[in-house]
Amino acid sequence: SGAMLALEDAKKKGLTINVKVFDTEQSTKKIDEIIRNNSFEKVDVVIGPFLNNTVEETADKLKRWNIPVVSPLSNKNSNGKSNLIQSRPSESMMHDTMLTYLDSLHTTQHIVIVADSKSRALKDKLVSRFPSASVLNPEKDNFLYQSKVAGQLVDGKDNWFIVATEDVALLSNLTSYLNALSNRHTIQLFALEKNTAYDNADVSNYHLSKLRFTFPSVDKEFDTEQLASFVTNYKSKYGIDPNKFAVRGYDLTYDVLLRLASSENLYESMKKDGVTEYVENKFNYIQNGNDGYYNNGIYIMQFGENLTLKPVE
Repeated sequence: SGAMLALEDAKKKGLTINVKVFDTEQSTKKIDEIIRNNSFEKVDVVIGPFLNNTVEETADKLKRWNIPVVSPLSNKNSNGKSNLIQSRPSESMMHDTMLTYLDSLHTTQHIVIVADSKSRALKDKLVSRFPSASVLNPEKDNFLYQSKVAGQLVDGKDNWFIVATEDVALLSNLTSYLNALSNRHTIQLFALEKNTAYDNADVSNYHLSKLRFTFPSVDKEFDTEQLASFVTNYKSKYGIDPNKFAVRGYDLTYDVLLRLASSENLYESMKKDGVTEYVENKFNYIQNGNDGYYNNGIYIMQFGENLTLKPVE
């Protein structure tokens, strides 16, 4: 639905677009059939399929014509496909972007790393980057004592808690304690990724807001007032507000179309066009040797007052 709206908006700008839509049925055999029975030699770009294995299969089959294949949703690293364009940053890129951000701000702040046994890789990354940080290990069953959390705090300093867990109980436990302790100490909460645990009802958004929770994100929340025309057009066409997948479909498709219009081909546009930004997503493509292109357009998001969630500069 978002992609269709992007096509309409691009046509309003005077672009002539010839589009074909195929259902791959999540099957590599179906992809072989589609490519065998249709002419792709003069195709400028293929967007999709959604799954990692099917998009890689598509890129492999279309590589003979050097047709760019844009992966819309998968965040897996490409597997040696020079024509594969990863539009969604990988988890490792998100982690590295957040580490770089933290490193750029870190001066005298006291850092406390909290990680459960299932998040050892993230814990190792954090300890490697901040070797002087304190490490607070949860008790059995991922429980934390408030006295041990309080014992990590340093008076007169900004206390940074960097968390690596997908355990709802641990996260709820920690944020509740830190919220109470923030009345007497300066505390901020960070994570290298915002997983589904943060969306659980047991984890208070009020606590996250008070702790100025900061994390990397592929997208930002769109402002309905600033982007009223997009929301209005979408609701007029489909009768509902756009969800994040519809918004991503719009942003990605619109970006690809404008890049094609501004350059000889999509590859050339990625070499010269730099960062582009739309409703919720931004795109900044980097060539990864012989492994195609990847998008490192990543936001650093922060909870603020009144439960607002905005990108930080």
